[in-house]
Amino acid sequence: MKRKSVFFCFLVFQSVFNQIESQDDEKKYEKFGIEEIESNEAIRNNDLKVMIHDFFNEQNKVSVMDDNKSNFSIHNLFPFEFPTVILNSFNNLHRGNNKGSIKGYNMLHGYICVCTDYNHCFNHELLYLSTINPLANIVLITDGIHLVSVKKFFANAWKRYKMLNILIVNTKNYASFIYNPFNSTVIRITTETKFDFHQFHVERTSNLYGYPLKINVFDCLMLCRVLKDFKYELACSEILYAIKRLMNITLEYVEPSDKEEFGYIHPNGTYMGALGEIEYNRVDIAVDLRIIAEFQDASNLYFLKPAFPVKFCFVVPNNFYPLTFEVFPHKFVDNTVLFLVIFSMFTLIVVTYTINTIQNPASKTNITNIALSYFSIYNNVSTVSTPTNFYGRLLYATMLLFTIIMANSYQGSIITQLNRRGSAANIDTIQQLLTSGLAIRVPSGPDKYIRDFESFPRESTQRQLFDKKIITDTSSKIQ
Repeated sequence: MKRKSVFFCFLVFQSVFNQIESQDDEKKYEKFGIEEIESNEAIRNNDLKVMIHDFFNEQNKVSVMDDNKSNFSIHNLFPFEFPTVILNSFNNLHRGNNKGSIKGYNMLHGYICVCTDYNHCFNHELLYLSTINPLANIVLITDGIHLVSVKKFFANAWKRYKMLNILIVNTKNYASFIYNPFNSTVIRITTETKFDFHQFHVERTSNLYGYPLKINVFDCLMLCRVLKDFKYELACSEILYAIKRLMNITLEYVEPSDKEEFGYIHPNGTYMGALGEIEYNRVDIAVDLRIIAEFQDASNLYFLKPAFPVKFCFVVPNNFYPLTFEVFPHKFVDNTVLFLVIFSMFTLIVVTYTINTIQNPASKTNITNIALSYFSIYNNVSTVSTPTNFYGRLLYATMLLFTIIMANSYQGSIITQLNRRGSAANIDTIQQLLTSGLAIRVPSGPDKYIRDFESFPRESTQRQLFDKKIITDTSSKIQ
């Protein structure tokens, strides 16, 4: 009897409480009115719209993806026009591997996805969004989600798909959630509070709390290298250590599993080597990579800009050209020296003949005697026979000095040619390589550099290199 009386009293108390609560609700509705409740709802919708606009950083390139299952009207939240795609048809394009039909969406700055079943939508459809553009801002709108599910979803999106710029909006209580994976914190945002997304992004990227970033160093065309202690050299090391100090990260250098430092695309479409490490999300940063060719159907190829221009290195035969320089039998290599010697002898004879004619017009000057006289001067036999021939002795001294200078120049030319014997026969320039008749063999992967030279002018060295016979060697590796 006591239990029945207690239960009866509880029912009476509950009915009285419900009547009081209903009276309070009626008074509340009488006080505020239906119009004011709807206006409050409109204010919250407007605040939510402003918050999403701030999240997208006022970018108008936003794609709305609606699975047509939610009662939440996206057009009430955004009355203006957006580029719209239905989520179901969007995913069917992905499942059909129809890359051409969705190519236009990979340049969008952000997406808005409305779905009710967040377990299916957030975990399965997120894969297709990450394939299109993992760096885009994404707003996921749902009718209700628990905080525990939010944390699991954020962690899954970051670890599996490397997607960071995600905002989850709960339409029941107009609460939003944003995530910082580097300190594992989920921030709850309400429409009443003014949240600065720009400041949040700055703080999130300026301090990563020692988060480890896997770095793949490209030993591209023998320009860069990694030491045994994994300390990266050259100018890119300064960039990496500056990033480490500014962002508080831990650098982890990794090497491709197949030891292919540059990498290439296999004929079956698989990315090999270092390219595969990036495409399949096994590394976070690619350092010092030079990519000229466009890789088709590659979604995760994001690179740190190189610090140096591309340098092509070719391995050519040693002493390819035959030697044409000879020392014995003796001959003048420099034709200029030979010309000056002959010209000086002829000039001295003409000058002497002219001077004698001017000084003694009556005498008959024989040019043959002058030539024989200078020949004797060259042999140092005229100083006794013609001691008063002042002009002849002066010209003799001048010629002797000139001969000494020319002899030294000739000896220097001979020594220079002898020192160049080991290098003169090598191929030192690209032009020599192009005219040598050698076939150029390049590894698979770097051959894409040369293929893109087709657009260069025909007279350029790049185009001549493209027109050259190129042999692709898939077994070659750049060490």
